[in-house]
Amino acid sequence: MNKEEFLLRLERLLYDIPREEREEALEYYRNYFADAGEENEAAVLAELGSPEKAAAGIREGLAAPEGGSLEHPPVFSGKAKESSGTGRNWRSAFRDMDKQSRMILLIITAILAFPIWSGAAAGLLGLLAGAVCLILGIVLALGVLSVGGAVGGLACAAVGIYVCTRALPYGLLLLGVGLLLLAVGCISVVLLLLLCSKTFPWLVGAASDLLRRLWKWGRSLA
Repeated sequence: MNKEEFLLRLERLLYDIPREEREEALEYYRNYFADAGEENEAAVLAELGSPEKAAAGIREGLAAPEGGSLEHPPVFSGKAKESSGTGRNWRSAFRDMDKQSRMILLIITAILAFPIWSGAAAGLLGLLAGAVCLILGIVLALGVLSVGGAVGGLACAAVGIYVCTRALPYGLLLLGVGLLLLAVGCISVVLLLLLCSKTFPWLVGAASDLLRRLWKWGRSLA
């Protein structure tokens, strides 16, 4: 059994517990494997035992009367943990701090790292604003083409039909131009509908997913 098989089996065994607790437990074990490194994967698997054993421990923790949560998941000891490096040491120390101390540490870190995260946030907002402006520009252009093509096409077609009674070549030319404008208008309408029905829901879903991930990340730190 490798790491992926262990996590997949564990996820299936925890299918009937609340989703938040299940994701928190799986994230803990993913981080445990990541901190230990690929070279220690076999040692970690030997130390953790079977997925059934891990699932039983998680259920026991959830059933405990003092909390029923995985805020402090079980910490394993052994060679795999000793070889995991300093990443797990500071992570464990951070988790062992009380909530007030963690909040103070996070605030101090945020202040010291203000130039970094503010620049990254400004760049991200700039990219989002550029994407929104681009999409709105495309929507506006398609709307103008739709209305202009329909109105101009009908006008040219009507004039062409009238001119055909007097000068057939010019009338056919105007009629062809009108039909071409109508085709452009119809294509623009189809593209506009596709853009509104596909792109906007995707943008809303992507934004909500990003906010949900940021919220979970913030909660995991606090």
